Amino acid sequence: MNNTVNKKVVLLVTTLSSFLAPFMGSSIFIGLPTIGKEFSMDVTPEYYPVFLRSVNAAFMVFAAFCFIGIFASLARGKIR
Repeated sequence: MNNTVNKKVVLLVTTLSSFLAPFMGSSIFIGLPTIGKEFSMDVTPEYYPVFLRSVNAAFMVFAAFCFIGIFASLARGKIR
């Protein structure tokens, strides 16, 4: 019974993470203009695409580091 519960938990976590990663990436891309206006960031139109790409790239790099960190913890036996 314990093995069945673990398989269901793994399936749930995998399903949620496969949905949330692209959702968060697109949410950041869509929400960036509003975030910029809220914090009074003046990004000129010629630098706006560069700014969007850099913020999106920073998010993807951070997400990749978190993903790698989880597997590194699992390899060392920190997460049970």
